[in-house]
Amino acid sequence: MDIIIIVSLLALGIVLLLAEIFLLPGITIAGVGGALALGGGVIYAFNIDTLYGLYAVLFSIIALGLAVFYFMKSKTLEKVSLHSEIDSKVETFDAAKINVGDKGIAVSRLAPMGKVMVNNLIVEAKSLFEFIDEKDEVEITAVNSTNVEVIRIKNLQ
Repeated sequence: MDIIIIVSLLALGIVLLLAEIFLLPGITIAGVGGALALGGGVIYAFNIDTLYGLYAVLFSIIALGLAVFYFMKSKTLEKVSLHSEIDSKVETFDAAKINVGDKGIAVSRLAPMGKVMVNNLIVEAKSLFEFIDEKDEVEITAVNSTNVEVIRIKNLQ
């Protein structure tokens, strides 16, 4: 009966750790439960006999290594893996057409990011000090590679 308990705890621990590694990445209940089950099985085996405890440690290391190896070698991971590539680029603008001090109009609400129209270009903008409503007049305070920083001048509404 003791052997069944030990083997069951070790098998449960291995299954939960495999689920943690391959299906539920991060520190979740499966990982903690797997570690506790493996530890419990080894401690239970050591309480019976030192030789059983050593066998349990050896069995758990070999079984977990083989399980990880066969799981990685199987096509199971191919079915749940992401195969698409991200090929999009960050939207940029011609920074030579926009200068510090230029004025524009907020096309969308800046809370704190949004869109503004400056020199007939619609660009991503960031308001550093306050939220800016749509149709408010803004002034460019800094030009970055992907956006501009603005402050509100006055409300046009």
